[in-house]
Amino acid sequence: MNGINAGAGNTLYDRMLQYPFLTPDLAVTAFKFIAQSHTVDNVRDAIHWQEFIPSWTVEFLELAFDVGKDFENVYKAIDMLDESVVAFQKKNLYPFNLTMQLRFDSARTRALMSPQYHAHKPDEFVPPENCRPFNGPITCFIEILCKMGTQGFQDFCKDVGDKWINLPGCRPHWPKQFDAITNIGTKMHEEWDRQDKCLDQFLRVRKLLNVDPWNMFVNDFMYEIIFEPCKDDKVHPGWSQLYVDYWMNNWKVPVPQV
Repeated sequence: MNGINAGAGNTLYDRMLQYPFLTPDLAVTAFKFIAQSHTVDNVRDAIHWQEFIPSWTVEFLELAFDVGKDFENVYKAIDMLDESVVAFQKKNLYPFNLTMQLRFDSARTRALMSPQYHAHKPDEFVPPENCRPFNGPITCFIEILCKMGTQGFQDFCKDVGDKWINLPGCRPHWPKQFDAITNIGTKMHEEWDRQDKCLDQFLRVRKLLNVDPWNMFVNDFMYEIIFEPCKDDKVHPGWSQLYVDYWMNNWKVPVPQV
């Protein structure tokens, strides 16, 4: 049944991409076929997206931020999204054609680069056993999606993301798209500095432990948002490709020349 639903949905959205002006009516019609319910699912069923990966490709933007008192920042985020939808609609553009998803998590982590990292007070020691779910500040993960190939979605992500990134404690969700946001590197560094200068701590530990010494996992985007603003002249993008090329040709690990 899921395969049939995915196929029908693809057909519907193909028409939507062909004729964007039909997006509001088709989206409203499609959502009428989704059963409304309030349920608590088994964690194994929470990875439902895996069922549709082969047949349903999407683009998305996802950020995380502090919910604030009485979830006031969540309401602000939704209002910001609504403003962008209306603004694009006035230009006869409908790039947001799938869903907005919200997830809330109160896990308290000491992982410095996590969007759920929260600075501790200078005299506060948080033992590892206290870094467990349900005892930390609440973080909202907010995501918007569109069908792959939707015209103008990156412009829409930029418009929405430029607003969301200014919400308190806002950071990107690393596995998702967020590169369209204006000056994303600068914004992230401002937040990292505010939160215990956690990037400085991360880079210090990375160097101390000699993690990824040949920067196999430093691509151009990571270099731009993490290393370049630090003026770290010991890290350069492109070493990963050098490593791969050299390994394939010589079966040896090169020592980067800095």
